[in-house]
Amino acid sequence: RTQAEAQFAAIARQFSEPVDAASTSGILPLQELLVGDVRRPLQVFAAAAVFVLLIACGNVANLLLARGSVRQREIAIRSALGASRGRMIRQLLTESLLVSLAGAAGGLALAARGVPAMIALVPADSIPRVDEIHIHTGVAAFAIAISVAASVVFGMGPAFRLTRRASVSLAPGMGRHMPEQERLRSTLVVAEIALALVLLTGAGLLLQSFLRLRSIDTGFRPRNVMTMTVDLPLTVYSTADQMKTFHQALLEQLSRGQGVVQTGAVNWRPLGTMLITGDFQAAGSPVSEDVRVVKGAVSPGYFSTMGIRLLRGREFTSDDDRSGPGVAIVSRSVARMLEPSGNAIGRRVALSTPAGPQDWLAVVGVVDDIRQVGPAQEPHPAIYQPYLQVQQPVFLSHMTFAVRTTSDPMSVTPALRAALGEVDRNQPAGPIVLMEDVLAAATAEPRFNARLLGTFALLALLLALVGTYGVLAYAVAQRTHEIGVRMALGAQARALRWAVIRRTLLLSGAGVLLGTGGALLSTRLLSALLFDIEPTDPKTFSLVALLILLTALASGYVPARRATRVDPVLALRHE
Repeated sequence: RTQAEAQFAAIARQFSEPVDAASTSGILPLQELLVGDVRRPLQVFAAAAVFVLLIACGNVANLLLARGSVRQREIAIRSALGASRGRMIRQLLTESLLVSLAGAAGGLALAARGVPAMIALVPADSIPRVDEIHIHTGVAAFAIAISVAASVVFGMGPAFRLTRRASVSLAPGMGRHMPEQERLRSTLVVAEIALALVLLTGAGLLLQSFLRLRSIDTGFRPRNVMTMTVDLPLTVYSTADQMKTFHQALLEQLSRGQGVVQTGAVNWRPLGTMLITGDFQAAGSPVSEDVRVVKGAVSPGYFSTMGIRLLRGREFTSDDDRSGPGVAIVSRSVARMLEPSGNAIGRRVALSTPAGPQDWLAVVGVVDDIRQVGPAQEPHPAIYQPYLQVQQPVFLSHMTFAVRTTSDPMSVTPALRAALGEVDRNQPAGPIVLMEDVLAAATAEPRFNARLLGTFALLALLLALVGTYGVLAYAVAQRTHEIGVRMALGAQARALRWAVIRRTLLLSGAGVLLGTGGALLSTRLLSALLFDIEPTDPKTFSLVALLILLTALASGYVPARRATRVDPVLALRHE
């Protein structure tokens, strides 16, 4: 890359015109050009999938440990009959492998239906080559390999621990309570809760980011506004006057449509794909060369049609044509550059530098700033001209026509095409879209990210709660004899319930502390995906921690209640 940049700089120096330094740093790897900024979201989702896999593996390991406790007598008998430890380990790993392969088969069957559904939710142009995503042989082999590896790694520990106790006493009721195994299972639960908290925190941050983005003030009202873009070919409309005649005729036809209350036109539609910005001059006050404004050409009635607030002065009228004095409407931020009070009415600006006598425009109105590029971008300062006074064809060949309706705006779509056909039946219509859909598309990617990571997080939370419930329920079952003795000696049900709840709080509390530390480190990777919220937002961390604790307590309530319903006579008789 260094060599390519050096060669590019050497070629740039050969031009007769001086080249700006920023223009000579255009070296971009092809992969980066094709993939774009999708690397970070995919890394986040891949990490989320790994977290869910680890939580699921932790649950399987816990189940194998619990099942191994029940099978202690079986393993002891096999050992007594001469079975080697290696042979018993192979048997236990084979059982674990069968379980994982069954899970892999079920997962692939679910993915066969789930992946197309997920792809259907992917916003347009957010993931490159999304149409090539499918489950092929390599993906299936990878999934199976991961399942086999998981079964070996997470089945090895229970298998070694169980066969190490092969010499346990064969007497009934002996060897059932294994403190080391209980500590291991508790550690797994703590790790599951910690991983679930990391995912939930990330999902919470993305959700809040999306909600803030959706509630942002774009500067215009998209409701009931339908737009149609028209690109005039220079081979047919070669002059600015021809383009103006076309625009005037089409606006007149559109205003006659049934249900249409307002019409307008603009060359650079808000949240569109085309935009021209540049510097400007102001009479009597210097303007920084770094300031770039949107140079828009609009029709009379455009601002009211789009719902852009008029703060001072007036809108353009049909009198603001080539025969009248040059006028302009500036946005709020430009008005403050011209006059700190924001009252820039009467000030003069020029969109050309250096400006000639005919280039100066009198400010007749001030409108609100709008978010021209996207909701997450800062509002763009803008200077608008009446399109009837614009003489450059490049500013008029691309025009978006907007209509505001009193009813369903979709119903005017045929009328838009018909109006275009009346003016020029050979001119094809460009995109016809609702401004509400345009705004929704601008926030589609954050919404998709929040949904996908939220799905992973909820699945992780469910698995963590299942693991917590399993550990507590098994602990209660293992202590049936102890509970029966305590109840026979007069222990209160409240004390027994509190013993289970206290252990639930200890496990979940440890998981919350560990997960909070992990979340503080990992959520920084989400910085590029967040809007108007810090990756260490204390409110989100607190709410997620509280949610984890409450749901963990809910999962521990059933085992706690079961502990108080143990019949002492039956428990002692069973033992």
